[in-house]
This record gives sequence, structure tokens and C-alpha cells, in this order.
Amino acid sequence: MKDPVIVATGITYDRESIQRWQSHGKNKSCPVTNQLLPIASEFTPNHNLRRLIEAWCASDRVVPAPSKQSSLQLKLIAINLIKNLKLQELQLESLKTFESLASESENNRICFKDVGVVRAMVTIVVSCYQNGTTVGLKEALNVLYLVGFTEDETRSVLEEYDRILNSLTWVLGFDASYNDTTMKLHALVLLKDLLNYGNSHVIERLKLDFFKTIVVILRQRETKNLEERIKEGLHVLLSTCTWPRNCSMMIQAGAVFELVELELGSPNKETTELIMAVLFHLCSSADGRAQLLGHAAGLAMITKRMGKMGCFKRWSGLEQLRNYVWCYK
Repeated sequence: MKDPVIVATGITYDRESIQRWQSHGKNKSCPVTNQLLPIASEFTPNHNLRRLIEAWCASDRVVPAPSKQSSLQLKLIAINLIKNLKLQELQLESLKTFESLASESENNRICFKDVGVVRAMVTIVVSCYQNGTTVGLKEALNVLYLVGFTEDETRSVLEEYDRILNSLTWVLGFDASYNDTTMKLHALVLLKDLLNYGNSHVIERLKLDFFKTIVVILRQRETKNLEERIKEGLHVLLSTCTWPRNCSMMIQAGAVFELVELELGSPNKETTELIMAVLFHLCSSADGRAQLLGHAAGLAMITKRMGKMGCFKRWSGLEQLRNYVWCYK
């Protein structure tokens, strides 16, 4: 514990630890008491405990952690860095500074949200897409990945930067010679978050090329970040396949065939459930069932999974999917 603070329930936590707890997974409760704890809770510094920690460090000759900027100082630094992004000669250096600070602590990432860093990074990504350049793109994507979108930010970003989806899809379409799967993983995570929070107007505007790109991502087998990229790609398909129009484009892009191929590769349980959930939607149409039956191992794979229903107690669509295919056959 470096910076002890008291939360609304009277429990003391390390500031960075409780901020991380609140920021990830939408945790709204106090970890100890399980009482509701506002996400934007004001923390009260526990000065007595801090003095005890400092005294213990001094008595045991423990080297204390280096002091970090206060939230106000960090926000001022971020505001100046955002201004520097507009200067071509300072842009890359400023992006690297943002990247370094964002990877340092949860407190830094929260401060960045407050001063508009998300919008600034989105502007950089869209600008790279429009100008066909990759200078600063990797850094901007990494900052967005680390800081993340809130639900309100997502709606605002989609309203004001309608090209962000095209920009992220453009990143996913980089050929193998570019050789940076981390950028593709970050783009997939950001796409998933945008689509999860996006309204129906956004989801129903997706184009065939978008789904072709996602299917290509599922087909790629570069070992670095492979499992994460596949899982995020499946989440993107699952968040959009509830629309019949999107299902039709996924089928046209060859998604059913690739999903069967993925399942034949014996993925982990979570990935298998995602595959089956997407197949359930795609095989609700005649074209999807035809494509599944067109794969030499499609029906056998479904039958095999039916034999392992114990692994799928949380998802009852597998049997219905099997019935869809058998009735079609």
C-alpha cells in the first residue's frame, strides 16, 4: 500500500487498487462490505496510516516508491500534450509520452479520460486513416486500448467521428507484411467496445467489407496474440449478428465455413461457446444452414458437440442449432 484512502463505506484501500477495481468490470460495490460504492466516489486520504507506512519504510530501510504527479499536475501535462499533438514535429513524441503515462497506473488513465485524451486519440486514428499514414497510429491505438471507452464516450465518439469504425477496420485489413498483430488486437477490442455500446443505427450501417475483414482475421494464424484476436473477433460477430441483414453479410463473407474450421481446431471452452452462439444465429437462415452442410465436417462437428452437452449447460442454443440443420437436411 502506497497511497491509503478511505472510501464511502469507511474501508481503507490503496488508491490505485480501488480505482482499478472500479474501472474494470463495472464493479459498483465495496470489495469488503459489498455495499454499493459510487464509481465516481471521492476518496479521503488516510493520513494516519500513510504516516505509519512512511515510518515503517524508514525504520526498515525500505526504499519508498517514487513520488508521482498529483491528479491536477497530470491533467495539466495531458492538456499540454494534447496541444502538442497539433504540431507535426511534436506529435509522435507526445503520443509516446501519453503511451508511457497510460501504462503506468490506473490513476493516470482516469485523469486522461477527464481531459479528453480519448477524443484526441480518436482524432489521430481517423487522421491516419484519411491520410493513409501509420505514423503515430500504433501509439494512439495503444493509448485508446489502455484508457478504454465509457458508454457515454462511445456514443459521443460515434456521433462526432463516424469514420472511426472505418478507421479501425482499415487497421484490421493491413496485410501480413506489416507484421503487427498487436495493433490488430487493439483495433478489435476497440471495435467490440464501440459496437457493444453503439445504438442500432450504427450496427445496421455496417457493410459487407467490414464482415469480410473480420472473417479474414479469424482465418489468420499468426501465433502472436492468436487466441485473444480470435476471441475478440468472435465477440464482434456476436454483437452484430442479431440483425438479419448482418447475418446475411456474414454468411456471404464465408463466416460459417471459418467458424467450423475454428471449432475443428479444438479451441478452449469460452471460444467454443462463442463459435456456437454465432453459428446459432447464422444457421437460423436457410443460407447459413446450407453453408454449414456444405462443409464436409459441419454436421459431424454439431453432432460431436451434442455428445458433450454437459460442457454447455449455460447455453441451450446448441440443441436448437442441431435441430435447424437436421430439419434442413
